[in-house]
Amino acid sequence: MTERRVDPDPYWQHDVAVETPPSYDLTGGFGFRFKVHEATERYGRSHEDLVQLAGPGTRSYFHGKPYQLIADHHLTVDLFAVPRPSGEVGTVRSSSWEGFKHQELGNAQGWYYPENRTLVLWECFLEDRYRGGPPWEDTLNLVIWQAWERFLIAYSPGVERVVTTWEDLYDRDTWQLFLEGQGYRRVAPASFAKSLPAR
Repeated sequence: MTERRVDPDPYWQHDVAVETPPSYDLTGGFGFRFKVHEATERYGRSHEDLVQLAGPGTRSYFHGKPYQLIADHHLTVDLFAVPRPSGEVGTVRSSSWEGFKHQELGNAQGWYYPENRTLVLWECFLEDRYRGGPPWEDTLNLVIWQAWERFLIAYSPGVERVVTTWEDLYDRDTWQLFLEGQGYRRVAPASFAKSLPAR
């Protein structure tokens, strides 16, 4: 992932490009990115329903917003006093291109527990209007999920396993099939895990 800092909001410390398959149709936009907040937190007991963690300790928190860059066009329209029979309501007096704006696509969160070498990928989902079919067939869902997972792993030095859980936007069988396709296996009623190769 290529990183840059473009968002003036100090909450977001990272801004990274998302690798998109060459065949993906970017109609209306210019690629996908993640803006990411990272913070260090103290914790006592945490994520006990997902995984056994030694604590208390220190963890890293990550909050991500996947977005697409879209052209920011502005139009100035002179409105007619009365709409025309053809349905026209006015004429365009001027148009301008003001650069790019962020069209947010969903939300993502994760925590890294360095003492346990465990990464919890809590969520990564697309808003309803951007989802298309089962999660394993939805190219945008796959691209965003895999990009978030790669980012978390890259920013979690020493990580040995990733744990995740159900996504309530999908029924349980559907989400389990998706996670299994990403290399996770169910290890408890609410958790799925996969080990990572030594780095």
